[in-house]
Amino acid sequence: DALIGVTGGPAAMLEPIMLRSTCQRDTFAWKRGETTASANELMAFNGLSVEALKKRAMDLVN
Repeated sequence: DALIGVTGGPAAMLEPIMLRSTCQRDTFAWKRGETTASANELMAFNGLSVEALKKRAMDLVN
């Protein structure tokens, strides 16, 4: 089992949930971004892409 918390805000919002989990866990959270960029560009810049989530999930369960 693995748990990945994803938020468009600070990672601290997920801390109560993440600390209660006994399985492998990780958090993907918003770090920074420009307001002139597109949503996809901002997500990729912050490491919140499908590929990154998939890779981290596979790393956690293996």
